[in-house]
Amino acid sequence: MTTQKQIEANSQNDQFSTGPITVIGKAVIPTNAIKHGIFTKDLILTSEIGQESEDEYQEILSNLADCLAPCNQMESLLVEKIAVDFWRLRRTIRFETGSITQYIKSLLKELYSNGNQSNEKIDEEIRQQTHC
Repeated sequence: MTTQKQIEANSQNDQFSTGPITVIGKAVIPTNAIKHGIFTKDLILTSEIGQESEDEYQEILSNLADCLAPCNQMESLLVEKIAVDFWRLRRTIRFETGSITQYIKSLLKELYSNGNQSNEKIDEEIRQQTHC
């Protein structure tokens, strides 16, 4: 149960929690929970961080419909489901690729920031680790 002292402390702390003030800060808020975009409610990501093209999605959907030639409502729904799943899979692959790239960059930065080793020695260590 919340005490009166906690209620008063929360009330005082509320004054410091004003949220973002700048236009950029306000634009970033909707993307705070997005890590990879697989479970977003919107099919097309429109944030500046991960902007996708609706035209590109429509082209995929149209090409699938041409190839699979649905004959009824159920087949049309299945074609759309394939397009949506393909779109999200592609997003996952981009996320995975970006994550791996960031990880490698951080490893290289860590290796090269160590002043005790020469670049040649670091390059050799990397070659040995990647040929395991």
